[in-house]
Amino acid sequence: MMTSTDRHSVDLTLSEIVTNLRVGIWEHELVPQLIRVRLRMTIDSPAIVENDATQFDSNTISDWICRIWPQYPHTPLLETRMRELLQFVFQSDARITALDATLLKPTAFDQVGGVGVRMTLKRHDHVGYFGDVLDVI
Repeated sequence: MMTSTDRHSVDLTLSEIVTNLRVGIWEHELVPQLIRVRLRMTIDSPAIVENDATQFDSNTISDWICRIWPQYPHTPLLETRMRELLQFVFQSDARITALDATLLKPTAFDQVGGVGVRMTLKRHDHVGYFGDVLDVI
C-alpha cells in the first residue's frame, strides 16, 4: 500500500509550443523566426496528487517560452537557445529531475522540413555541464 510519503516520477509533455526567436547564422535569421518547442519533463512527485499545491505549473514555462524568451537578443546558435531553455525549465521547478527538449526551426530552409537540436539531460548532469541553474535567468 502506498502512503502519502511515497514518491514516484511523472513524465509531463508540453508539445508543439510555438514561439518566435532571433537565432541563426544567415541574414534572413536576424529577424524573429518560427520555433517549435517540445518538452518532456520527468518530475519527482508525491505518489498521490491530491491538491493544487502539489500540481505542476506548466503555464510558467509556456509563458516564458512565448512571451519572455522572444525578447532575448539575436544569437547565431540554436544550441545557445537550448541552453537557455534547459536552464529556465530546471529553474522553474526543483522537482524536475530530467528533461528531453527539442527546438525546431521549421521555416529555416525551403528544401527541408525543419532544422533543430534535441537534448536529453538529467538535472545533476546539467549542473555539471553548465553550472548552477539559478545563476542565469
